[in-house]
Amino acid sequence: MIEANVASRRAAIESAGKRELYDSLTPREADILKLVAQNLLNREIAEKLGIQEHTVKIHRSNGCRKLGVRSALEVSSLLREIGEL
Repeated sequence: MIEANVASRRAAIESAGKRELYDSLTPREADILKLVAQNLLNREIAEKLGIQEHTVKIHRSNGCRKLGVRSALEVSSLLREIGEL
């Protein structure tokens, strides 16, 4: 069941186009996911951007959902693939 969900998410990303999905992010979601891809912790991102850690978690969650990814490694891989890192 989990494997089917992962495969389904990946298929959706590929069919819709990874760049289009990335372009659907808000500027703040994109900024935060770039920092996630650089292995920064939520707390570190919050300090760097001058926002609350809870706000980082919300933007990170929303961005990951839009891209169909779950881990920092998946974020990093996708951003490298589309030339954003």
